[in-house]
Amino acid sequence: MRINHGRSGGLCWLLALSLLVGLHGCADDTKVKTTSEDAGETVVEVPKFLYVANRGSNNIAGYAIDVQTGALTELGASPFPAGTGPRGLAVDPAGLFLYAANQTSNNISAYTIDIDTGTLTPTEPAAFSAGTAPKSLVVDPSGSFLYVSNNGSGNVSGYTIDEESGKLAEMPASPFAAFAGLEGIAANPLYPFIYVASLSGDNVSAFAIIQSSGSLALVIGSPFVAGNGAASVAVDPAGEYLYTVNTIGDDISALTVDAGSGSLTALTPPTFAAGNSARWVTIHPTGLFLYATNDLSNDIHAYNLIGTTGALSPALGSPFAAGAAPYFAIVDETGQFLYATNSTSGDVSAYTIDPDTGALTAVAGSPFPAGANPESAVMVYGPE
Repeated sequence: MRINHGRSGGLCWLLALSLLVGLHGCADDTKVKTTSEDAGETVVEVPKFLYVANRGSNNIAGYAIDVQTGALTELGASPFPAGTGPRGLAVDPAGLFLYAANQTSNNISAYTIDIDTGTLTPTEPAAFSAGTAPKSLVVDPSGSFLYVSNNGSGNVSGYTIDEESGKLAEMPASPFAAFAGLEGIAANPLYPFIYVASLSGDNVSAFAIIQSSGSLALVIGSPFVAGNGAASVAVDPAGEYLYTVNTIGDDISALTVDAGSGSLTALTPPTFAAGNSARWVTIHPTGLFLYATNDLSNDIHAYNLIGTTGALSPALGSPFAAGAAPYFAIVDETGQFLYATNSTSGDVSAYTIDPDTGALTAVAGSPFPAGANPESAVMVYGPE
């Protein structure tokens, strides 16, 4: 059997997730992401590099990840220049290309990734036009399309990705109309849908991806009601539940996903308490835990995610201290580590994750210095 971390991202990730869950409880299970068998040799992929968008210093910091401890070491060539006001980052499933949404210069920076050194090299051209104030972006699981939420123009720009160069070509029908105040954007990992949170609309817009072209079609019933100040959106690994953090409401909205239509239905109860000014939501790759950053209480709330209902309950020891104004959080796909960017203190908090409880323990040396106003982050994986 061949399981590879490449452009057949959706199926490969599902198989890899099954492997991860099946090995749960083994001494080395958290080191497994994907395996492949080439010429009789088994390859294990681990988190290799972390990249952070520094909005205030107009660049991207790159770090090597110590797979044993989770500690970060800044790359020699880091930081890498970006546009003005980089906010969102995305990497294609194969780990070949990185994209940054630059909110002030209204464009997207594109880079190729050197898997050996982590160095980012701008494509030619180095930037591609977006809408007004692009905020967040996502690559679909196939690795063929990239979508950007434009906060200022209230729409979503869509692009096809050249699989050889990483260059972007805007789709003929782009941009796709949505609603004002767009913030976080996420793809369903198993079904062809894109979801965008609107902070000013307190809702989530749902789009179906037309597979032949990548164009987006608004799902019937969109937008769907979320909480007060919906800022970030995440879908669980099984593609069944969607969550938003609501910055003004200080809570998390939970909704079920209809696998056929992409429509959303609120759970009962529809919200769960978060900390002060919740900013970002991320889900553990096993689907067992959910994490939310809170930038006024300077902490991260952790939850147990009940897979049969989608309900959330506080995890043991939650909340966990972070730096000043934690904005973004990301869990690596092996489930070992969580990283949170602290916008005011200009650094990255790193944690190990207890696989049984979801509790966070600060990594030795954490927090690690970043640039000014670090926000989103992405990871790239490679052979152990």
